[in-house]
Amino acid sequence: MRSLNLNLLQLRMPRLKKHGNMPISSKEAKAIWEALVTKFTVEDATKQKFIIGKYNQWQMTDDKEMKIQITEYQMLLEDLKNEDINLPEKFAAGMLIEKLPESWADYKNNLKHKEKNYTMAELVKHILIEDSNKRESRATKAKEMAFKANLVQSNNKRLNKGDRANGNPPKVHLTEGDDIIAAIISQVNIIANVKEWVVDSGATRHICANREAFSSYTPIGDDEEVVYLGDSRTANVLDKGKVFLKLTSGKTLTLNDVLHVPNIRANLVFVALLGKVGVKVLFKSGKIIITKNNVFVGKGYCNQGLFVLNISNVINENASSSAYIVDSISL
Repeated sequence: MRSLNLNLLQLRMPRLKKHGNMPISSKEAKAIWEALVTKFTVEDATKQKFIIGKYNQWQMTDDKEMKIQITEYQMLLEDLKNEDINLPEKFAAGMLIEKLPESWADYKNNLKHKEKNYTMAELVKHILIEDSNKRESRATKAKEMAFKANLVQSNNKRLNKGDRANGNPPKVHLTEGDDIIAAIISQVNIIANVKEWVVDSGATRHICANREAFSSYTPIGDDEEVVYLGDSRTANVLDKGKVFLKLTSGKTLTLNDVLHVPNIRANLVFVALLGKVGVKVLFKSGKIIITKNNVFVGKGYCNQGLFVLNISNVINENASSSAYIVDSISL
C-alpha cells in the first residue's frame, strides 16, 4: 500500500493556503490527510483485488504458444509482487502446473506424483521440453497420416494376370473434350456433407469411402482388389466406379476406377496419376496448386498435415464429355 508521510505534511502545513491566500488550520490539514489516506487505501485495495482475480482466473489453452503463456504467468507474479503479495515459490510452481491445459492431464498427474519439488526455473524448463516433444509428436503423426495411415497398395490380380502378363500396361486416357477443361453441368444431384478429398503421394489407387459419391458403380469379384493400409491391416473393397469432383474453380475432375472402401479415413486422389496425364501439382507454403498446360485447374490447402482439395460439390450423375478425366491404374 502506498504510504503518506504525516510528519512531512505537518511540516508543510504552515505553507498550505486556502483559496484567497488564507492559511489553513491544523484541523483542516488533518482532514486533508485522512481524506488522502482513505483515497489511496481504497485504490490499493481495489487494485489488489483486481490483480488477485486476474491471477486466479488465468488459465493456459492449447491454441496459444507455450512460451508466451509462461511469460504471461510470470508477469502476473510480478504484478502480485508489486502489490506486496509474494507467493512462495513452491506454491507459484504448483499453481503453474494446475493451470496447464486439459490436454496436459497425464503430464500434470506425473509431476504431482514425483517427490521432487521443482523451482520455478526448473519447472519452466521442464514444461518447455515437454511442449517441444508434444509438437514434434504431432508433426510426426501428421506425416504418418499423410504417408503411412493413408498409404494404400492395391493388389489387382486381374491386371497382373491379364494386361501385364500380355505386356499391355494399363493406359491413362482423356475424353474427347480434354482441351476444354472447364465443364458446365446441370441437373445434377449434389451430395451434402462431402468428406474431404486428400491429394496423396503415398496411395497407389484412388479411394472413396462414400457410396453416394459414385456416379457409376461396377461390381468386382471376390479377392480381385485387396487394399493394404499403412499399419499392415487390410480394408474391404466393395466395388469400384467413377467419381466426379466439382472444384471450387468451376472445373470438374473425373476419377475412373475409384475403389469403394467404406472404412478408409479420407477419400484419396493418387497424385502420380495426375502427373501421367500432364497435370502438375505444386505443393507450396501449405497450399497446393493444380495446373495443366499452364492453365489453372484447382487448388487445395493443408489441414493437419494432409493436402485437401478445394471442392464445391461431388456429382453423382453423368457429367458432360468436357470434364477432365484421370484414370486410376495399378502401379
